[in-house]
Amino acid sequence: MTLAEKIRSLREKNGYSISKLSRHVGVDRTSIYRWEEGITTPTLASLTLLAQFYGINVRKLLEDDELIDLRLLVKSLETRVEKLERKEDGP
Repeated sequence: MTLAEKIRSLREKNGYSISKLSRHVGVDRTSIYRWEEGITTPTLASLTLLAQFYGINVRKLLEDDELIDLRLLVKSLETRVEKLERKEDGP
């Protein structure tokens, strides 16, 4: 099961709408939708909040995922770090 499938499965199994989950995790509905569709990958902070919300650890969300999901997560984190570094080096 991919990370996207797990995020959707946990939400549906617990009876939450995308709107309700987005409020609990502190992100917009579009982010939840994109995670569930595999368009984007949650940040480490968002993964942590999801895991806490469902009472599981982050490893449980990530285990048995396809390698591509982990690569997307790393790429997303690298992109965010680069953006933060550019802001710090700015005028």
